[in-house]
Amino acid sequence: MVPGNDIMSAIVSLFLEVLSYGIIVLWCITVLLVHIVGFFSVVDTHTISKMDLWIDAQLNRIFGKNIYSFDPYNSQAYPRYFTKFEESLLDICFLVFPTIVVILMLVPTLGFLYNSHFLLYNVMDTSLSIDIIGHQWYWSYEYNLGCEDNDFMFDSILDIDAIVNAYLEVDNRLVIPMDLLINLTITSTDVIHSWAVPNLGIKVDAVPGRLSTSVLYTYVDGVFYGQCSELCGVLHGFMPICVEAVPLDVFYHWAMIQSLYLHNIY
Repeated sequence: MVPGNDIMSAIVSLFLEVLSYGIIVLWCITVLLVHIVGFFSVVDTHTISKMDLWIDAQLNRIFGKNIYSFDPYNSQAYPRYFTKFEESLLDICFLVFPTIVVILMLVPTLGFLYNSHFLLYNVMDTSLSIDIIGHQWYWSYEYNLGCEDNDFMFDSILDIDAIVNAYLEVDNRLVIPMDLLINLTITSTDVIHSWAVPNLGIKVDAVPGRLSTSVLYTYVDGVFYGQCSELCGVLHGFMPICVEAVPLDVFYHWAMIQSLYLHNIY
């Protein structure tokens, strides 16, 4: 699967960064818990394995104490319970480490959302505007090409006769040009829908009485499939989305043909 949007690359990078930090934090917590819990656990010397002894040796090198080296004749040695210091230390660890993980996830995420939605979209100079309208249970697309005489719209309905990509193919695909920023305005006429195409990294809710905007960009050609991602009624599963990305010259000829054809019909 080749993503058609650079936003997907940013999300993957953020996920890998958070994952790497999470592994380090989990390792620290594990070592700390083994170090603390091992000193109050009841241990049977006959059940100690070679792995246990190896861990004991490593912890002895790190902390200078052994887990299993105790006096079995000292009845007061075990069980050993938490002291006030250990309880406080555990409370601090279980508070501080999750907070650090949340902050590591929150800071880059908020920065990315702010730059993409409030700054990036406001300064973007889009070349094409498409209005997407959700109905029960199909989509309508209206192309705004900058000239009212050339603007056109059509409905996109499930192609029930399709054999390849059944239940995903439509009679009229949403055709978009490559390497151009496209402004999408999404709304609904009845209930809440969701216009989602995973391979293009976009998912926007279509809410009645509200206009949701987004910017779509793809640098690869091909056909991308999606579906309504909001439970919108009994035919929710038969409301597919099909986006076809083509070179700019192909899109220009297609748009002119569609404009002339639809204007002659209506």
